[in-house]
Amino acid sequence: FFDPIFSYSWRLAVPVGNWSLLDDFIEDRSSLVNVTLDDLGPWFWGYSWNDTSGDVLFEVHTDYLKVDGFIARHTVLFTNTTTSEFIGSITIERTGIEQYTDTTAPSINHPDDIEFVEGSEGFEIIWTPTDDYPATFEISVNEVVTDIGSWTSAISIVLDLDSFDAGVYNCTITVYDFAGNHVTDSVLVNVTTATTTPNGIPDWIMDNLLYIGIGVGAVVLIGVVVIFRKRS
Repeated sequence: FFDPIFSYSWRLAVPVGNWSLLDDFIEDRSSLVNVTLDDLGPWFWGYSWNDTSGDVLFEVHTDYLKVDGFIARHTVLFTNTTTSEFIGSITIERTGIEQYTDTTAPSINHPDDIEFVEGSEGFEIIWTPTDDYPATFEISVNEVVTDIGSWTSAISIVLDLDSFDAGVYNCTITVYDFAGNHVTDSVLVNVTTATTTPNGIPDWIMDNLLYIGIGVGAVVLIGVVVIFRKRS
């Protein structure tokens, strides 16, 4: 019913994990001068080639999933070589591999920068990333990695700041999804030095002691008033 515009077929047998053998295969086949290997990241390997038929250029891209070696998608693009007009495309994609083909980076909130006095407690950074296919995260403080782990979408990742000495810190998190897409967020933390009283005790401790003293004084005063009233 119609004449094929191209007819090529190659049978490739490559052991799973040894995709580099395709380099030798292509170099040894002079008939495959238009074939190139595609760098498709950690999960796929593939090759592309092109040819013309009349005034039609067709470009073929074939990708395989490294996990099992089976075809993942096959795409043919058609272009008019005279007008450079894109004619159309045909794409066939395997189902059930969405976590590998995902190109959307995770989302994450941006907490406010933080400033507190050294020795204070209860300060922390709370990040809450989301993604359909979460994988791993990495936290660094002033470019030094301090934590690595896995994460769950919409579940918070917390960095405790209580042990931070006085100084300025750039706290950065990078979260990755299964396909390797990632997003980064940074929070600036300024820990100030606690000022001290003449007796060498930090002000924040003296403030707390003052509150305690006021509270005790109030209790004693109330007790005196109650006793005085009873005696009177």
